[in-house]
Amino acid sequence: MTEKGLNQINLRCDICSVLPYTIFSDLEMIAKNMHSDDMEKTQKLEIEAVIADYYLEAVGFCEQWDECPSGVDWLELIKSVQLLRKYLEKKDRKELQISLNEWNRVRSIDNILNTEIKTTCRDFQTKNIPLCVLEKKTLVYMDFGVYQLYESNEVFHTQLYNYAEMDEIQFVYSPTHMEEVCRMDNSIFEGKRRDNISKICSNCEVLPVRDGCLKILTEPVEVCFDRAKKLQVLNQYAEESECATFETLEEKTCGLLRWDEKEVETHRKEISLLTSTQLFDPKNEMIDNESINRVFYEICGSRFPVEDFKDYCKKERTFSEIREAVRLLFILMNALGYHRNKIEKRTKFTYKAFYPTYDREFYRTIRSGFYDVDHICYASKCNYFVTCDYALSSQAMEIYRYLGCKTNVIYCEKKAPDPSLPLAVLCKKTATP
Repeated sequence: MTEKGLNQINLRCDICSVLPYTIFSDLEMIAKNMHSDDMEKTQKLEIEAVIADYYLEAVGFCEQWDECPSGVDWLELIKSVQLLRKYLEKKDRKELQISLNEWNRVRSIDNILNTEIKTTCRDFQTKNIPLCVLEKKTLVYMDFGVYQLYESNEVFHTQLYNYAEMDEIQFVYSPTHMEEVCRMDNSIFEGKRRDNISKICSNCEVLPVRDGCLKILTEPVEVCFDRAKKLQVLNQYAEESECATFETLEEKTCGLLRWDEKEVETHRKEISLLTSTQLFDPKNEMIDNESINRVFYEICGSRFPVEDFKDYCKKERTFSEIREAVRLLFILMNALGYHRNKIEKRTKFTYKAFYPTYDREFYRTIRSGFYDVDHICYASKCNYFVTCDYALSSQAMEIYRYLGCKTNVIYCEKKAPDPSLPLAVLCKKTATP
């Protein structure tokens, strides 16, 4: 009241802008076991439930819905109360966690749709490369971590630079590299990474063109970076959506297939012995095809059975089509625990842990996975995909195998490389995985 002045107070808007955040914070702390004294916390939630119910029934709908941003908060309040009632009735932490993350995912998607960021032809400065020139070169795509190794390891630095000087090899970057540069949040490191990518790739980029298909072009790294800067807020919302998708992936899959902890470990060990074509084969007996497709439909969100994506990329596909196929398979593999990175979940309370934040300290693996999918997509236009992430190399290899892509995957260890680094195979012709 002191800040706004008595005449500017709107009780309805002010309450519904605060209460949903309070309830969500309490619910998240319970779902993530952040408080040991559950009895005290439950009593607090019951009091909040009474307050929320009174507010909804006595005060009613926000009159400033069309004018005030709190109209959105009103929806948040309704959802908060629904989840609160459900939790107090069942006291099921796992179900609560899944519900909270699903609501966070929907919220992130709304944010993406309402961002209204647009790029125009003026944001691009591309030039074509003659096909006869490209046909003579081996195209190599490296993920973001390989450039970090280039900057930190002297032996690898020299070796990679020598390869970049060879006429028969062409390194290629993509818009995803620049999007990850934007996330570095340090102008000095950002500038250094852009310079190195520009030098290694000679500004050679893989990019969707007007027909939607991927094409190898040249474009100054700085132009691509400026475009990525425009998309930074949009990407942040997309990362948060991915966090909500992946954090409860295991719980939702186990619930759907009714696996207990022992069955989960058994299935993971069994399927790790299979290639993707074996795992997703309708005749596979380790995990029946019906169960896999239930996960694919109900958790991954696919409209088609997984077998429809077999050899999908042997035909020319647009970038959007490739990305949809890669993302669905990526989520499916993670849901089944197939070549998956261990996902670190939030386990302790910090001031950063309040709703609706997915802090990088806790969600680094999932956030990076959002960009890994795009790296796999862009690299499908090249002969080789090089990565320092072992789990990513395994997943990429199996995704390419199943989609019928000719891209080979090279795993590059982060330790000091041997002079006979596997990159020597880049001088050879591509072989089908």
